[in-house]
Amino acid sequence: MAREPALLYVLTVLAEVENADERFIAATTGLSLGEVRDAVERLKSAGFATAGRNGDYTYANLTNLGRSVFKAYWKQLKRCQG
Repeated sequence: MAREPALLYVLTVLAEVENADERFIAATTGLSLGEVRDAVERLKSAGFATAGRNGDYTYANLTNLGRSVFKAYWKQLKRCQG
């Protein structure tokens, strides 16, 4: 996961909110909308996120699995830092 910065950026944003619009994620991370969409699709394929549309907006959120994986990753990262 650490080799995939866009995935990690999107995961980090989604871990902090219940759901987020792709435009918010792009503005928060500095990624393009295309990069955000690609990252969300990859997270969906892995079972880590879901996404849906509400009018003009596309929202994404982490699944329970996604939240668990992110927490475990973050815990491991903190352990490595000492």
